[in-house]
Amino acid sequence: MQFDKSHQGRAPSWSPDGRYLAFESNRVDGRHYAIFLVNVSAGSKPVQVTDATYDAQHAKFFPDGKSLIVTAFQTPGRGPRGIAQLDISGYL
Repeated sequence: MQFDKSHQGRAPSWSPDGRYLAFESNRVDGRHYAIFLVNVSAGSKPVQVTDATYDAQHAKFFPDGKSLIVTAFQTPGRGPRGIAQLDISGYL
């Protein structure tokens, strides 16, 4: 997997089966963060799973590997921040 040097990618989290990597990146607008998911075992490109206006960060996989827990704005573009569960089964 190649990394995009023009944007940050941080706070990686491996799926329980080791096939996927979730991470936060500001590659959408250079300011706000979105969560991306990449199938490392298939060598595919990262897929954006959250809208950058929610500034989602710190994704961690649930033990079943089908959901992520993240922190994000509760309203697009502004706080307060909250904790959300994301069903990512459609991306797997």
